[in-house]
Amino acid sequence: MGNGWAQCAQQALEGAHGIRVGRMQTIAINGYASASGDIINVFNATSLTDINVVLFQIGVNDIQRQSGYIALRDNVKQMMITANNLGIPCIISLPTQYYTRDHSVTLTGIVGYGQPAVNYELGALYRAILASTVAVRNTELVQPLNALNTGSLDDLGPIVAEYLLTNQDPMVMDNIHPTTYGRILLGLSNVRAIASHMFGRRKDPIINHWMPATWGANNWSVTSLVRASVTSYPDGKISLTGNIANLGTGVTADGTTVCNIPVSIAPLRKMAFSVTKLDASGNPIGQGNVVIDTTGTIKIYGFSTGNVSLDGVLY
Repeated sequence: MGNGWAQCAQQALEGAHGIRVGRMQTIAINGYASASGDIINVFNATSLTDINVVLFQIGVNDIQRQSGYIALRDNVKQMMITANNLGIPCIISLPTQYYTRDHSVTLTGIVGYGQPAVNYELGALYRAILASTVAVRNTELVQPLNALNTGSLDDLGPIVAEYLLTNQDPMVMDNIHPTTYGRILLGLSNVRAIASHMFGRRKDPIINHWMPATWGANNWSVTSLVRASVTSYPDGKISLTGNIANLGTGVTADGTTVCNIPVSIAPLRKMAFSVTKLDASGNPIGQGNVVIDTTGTIKIYGFSTGNVSLDGVLY
């Protein structure tokens, strides 16, 4: 295991919080920026299967390069929408920002400390844009599905660069990039954000918004009639509601997969449910059965005609 902040975070999740991490994938690439579209392209090509939470550790590249904050906002929001549509919450960890070379020269009188930093004075603006993006997205969802981690700033404490230290491991190696010690603190900060957001005490159900159209299969739609949705409850139960509609050319043979839900919200064992069969107007015309597997596939039985009502499916 490496010594990046993500590896430190995984050790803390498993060692201190008792959370078994099945898969932690880091897609960050040195030098990439959110505003330029570098990361969103990598993100869109990454499978989110089995992912329970997405954490965006925004770096200083967008600030240092004077990247457009509008592009930063739009790209981060689009990645959040992609995850949210799969029922996955997102945590935005605010970018830190340390010293400029001018600052270090002023403090030490020695040229050469640190590396050039530009757009330094606009760090607060970029953080405010990110905070606003989380708030706007939660307003659109009408629920606090996403969170902001300000601890990436607070938990690092007062940043003291190498030239101000005596026989201590500095936080940053060049006034911008964190040392091993800095990465440990950043990892612990993000762990606290993940644990508190994912496993805090909840009283209200968290509605994971609508099922995206891509979940439908074999010419069956989850966005027609009454759009299908997923609700997760604090005790771990999952409720499915809405309809899976035959688009007119849907395969109706018994055992046909009509919907694929993420494994993260699939039942722990294969389960069969008796469900209502609906006509094109949404009126009941009989009964049928669906089987939901541990892989997330929803298969139909007895639906040579009609549409599937998921109302009452709870596990």
